[in-house]
Amino acid sequence: MSAIKTNTMHVTALSRFTIIAALLGLIAVACHPVMPDPEPEEPRSADLLIYQTPFIGDETEVRDPAPIHERLILDKTSVPGWLLPTEGMLRFPVELREGARISFSLGAVTRIPIHLEDLVIRVEFIQDEVEEVEDEEAEFVPEMIGNPTTLFETDPSRSPTVFSGIFTSWYPVDMSISSFAPGSGEIRFSAEGPLAGHESIELMFGKPVIYYPEENRGRNVLLIGIDTLRQDSLTPYGADPEITPNLQEFSEEATVFTQARSQAPWTLPSFASMVTGGLPSTIGSTIYTGYLPERNTTIGTMLQNAGYATGTICSNTWLGNDQSGFEQGMDELWFQYNASAGVSVEEAKDFITRSENRDWFCFLHIFDPHVPYAPEEEFYEALRDPDYTGELGDVFVNIEEWKSGEIVPDSADLEHVMNLYLGEVMEVDEAIGDLIAWLEERGQLDNTLIIFAADHGEEFFDHGGYEHGHTQYDELVHMPLIIRGDGFPAGARIDANVGNTDIVPSILRYVEIRRDGLIGDPLQEIAADASPFNDRIIFGEDNSRGQMRKFGVQWPYKVIVDFVNAEAELYNLAEDPGETTNIYAENVELGDLLSFHVVQSMLPDQTAFHVWITRGYRETPRQFTGTIRVPGGIEEIRGFRLQDNDNYTLEGDTITFSIFSAHDVLGPNKHLMIEPAAGAETMEVRVMVDGIVQENRFFPYGSRTPEPSGTATVNIDDFPLGTSLPLAIEEYPAGCYLWGTRGYELNDEGPFSDEQAMEQLRSLGYLNN
Repeated sequence: MSAIKTNTMHVTALSRFTIIAALLGLIAVACHPVMPDPEPEEPRSADLLIYQTPFIGDETEVRDPAPIHERLILDKTSVPGWLLPTEGMLRFPVELREGARISFSLGAVTRIPIHLEDLVIRVEFIQDEVEEVEDEEAEFVPEMIGNPTTLFETDPSRSPTVFSGIFTSWYPVDMSISSFAPGSGEIRFSAEGPLAGHESIELMFGKPVIYYPEENRGRNVLLIGIDTLRQDSLTPYGADPEITPNLQEFSEEATVFTQARSQAPWTLPSFASMVTGGLPSTIGSTIYTGYLPERNTTIGTMLQNAGYATGTICSNTWLGNDQSGFEQGMDELWFQYNASAGVSVEEAKDFITRSENRDWFCFLHIFDPHVPYAPEEEFYEALRDPDYTGELGDVFVNIEEWKSGEIVPDSADLEHVMNLYLGEVMEVDEAIGDLIAWLEERGQLDNTLIIFAADHGEEFFDHGGYEHGHTQYDELVHMPLIIRGDGFPAGARIDANVGNTDIVPSILRYVEIRRDGLIGDPLQEIAADASPFNDRIIFGEDNSRGQMRKFGVQWPYKVIVDFVNAEAELYNLAEDPGETTNIYAENVELGDLLSFHVVQSMLPDQTAFHVWITRGYRETPRQFTGTIRVPGGIEEIRGFRLQDNDNYTLEGDTITFSIFSAHDVLGPNKHLMIEPAAGAETMEVRVMVDGIVQENRFFPYGSRTPEPSGTATVNIDDFPLGTSLPLAIEEYPAGCYLWGTRGYELNDEGPFSDEQAMEQLRSLGYLNN
């Protein structure tokens, strides 16, 4: 059963004023860090060497630990691994059991031509034995025995002139090492020759893992996430048969969920919810952060820890940039912006082929329905209206003009663009059909859980706007969700209220891994009997533009709350699926009750302050240095999205920090979160920029009002509240903002009524009334 449940027997109906007061207290919750509860660890069926600390140098040297692994990128694919140190060797102590195999990838980046006879790259295994001693308190000292066994070595005869060919992209190696088991020893990655250690050569040892095929679960997982896919564009949901015939055929062998909703109307927070099982505000993936924070545990990490080979194929920058956070738990992440569905599917096939000796998890993201719409000619011609005489061609790029309202299309132009969009959907259908047929040919279809989902839809002026990210109406959040695999009856159509937060629990149920604390439910249970889940509420939030809104659906009712204007809308989706008639005024008690649950699910539970360093788009990085003193003490401090050149220290009641603004960090997301100790009354902040006080860079009052002196003392109890964190835009210089979140606890008597907070919001210009 879901952790998000209603209890209508014990919740008092709330007045509209009280509800709105509660809504206005939700400031900056989208960026308020909430640490997940500790979870039970699952036993590994693989030895993930990337989580070890190897030693450097040969066995005669001191065993210094090597630097922690990093993401290494070659030919669009990033993997976790190590660069070979100048000492020339990495050494990984290992214990082997019967049936062991080793898998790794090798790569190189060189700025000079290399003759292979001048540089030999080698991966070896050397067994060890423990020299027994009589003193039981003495440490056993491993002593290497025998000659190293070469597992891989570059061969000069393969490329006698220059170092090229096999290392232009990752070179995968997968082989048995069972002959050394049972026993212990070291895996060694080294280079020899005149060019070993050359400053112009970087040698890479990627994603090393020792695994045991006999311990496989025999249950693979394919999560297909389509970008910008309206539910009503698919044949299983009522679209014309020629649009998605392959998906229709797939749905007849799967379970179709008709009332699935995403947790956000745009890519980052929606996919973040899909792969973590949490709400965007809880996991910290919002427009104000711009990434998936490392404090979360993704489904990739859960499955990787259970011995799965994990891979992501994606073509949206929000997922694929090197700071997205979506690489967490992934052995491989392949990224090419706006790659076609066909190209993405071929990459997925390659990953699955390389992983066939292991259980595997593949997250396949497909970008095609996203703007610009540019379907292949056959799909464009299939839908083209021969009577269309407008100026728009076979590629639609007038995105910003339509979004801003500068161009309002007539019906002919709108239909033409919608046909281009459907052409992209047809292209997706063809690629998915090819992938499913390929899995069947390789005998992997029936032991693979296939989840077909989407992050958000697309508005074509359904509610007066265009594209996505700006509203919470169903054209953006009512999603397709089709699942094939054990526990999902073929041909079933389930009308229960579900969300993308149910996907992670469903995967874990399929692979038989237990994890507590998730807000969703296994969809297998809902498919078997939906009646126990009738009272559940599915929540969604976080706009990328426009007013900040959040929604809640308790079938058949949906409430949408506008935080800036302190308004709410209520719809009966069974009678009004197009959300054309707001019935809040006629159903105040019901609307207030659903709004209460939206508030209850998203309020922060502790008072905290955020020191934000926003980036400047048109200037070089600036160094922000300063101190933050809380005379009453500091309960907790955490840094988020800081880089190697950023730092902070806490001594007594004072934090000293040095943080650079940065172009390569998405959004205004470098920040410190500070929780004052109970009873603390004031906070003293001093900030300099590039070593001097700058009058327009420091904003310590919970607003966009600068403090020219660079020094401020603020009162904690009456610190102003804002409805959102500051958003860096092109016109703004880099700045340091102090922003606050106040913790609240709700009870059955209703949310707080804080007139002072409302007055503060009005004074800051956040309220229109």
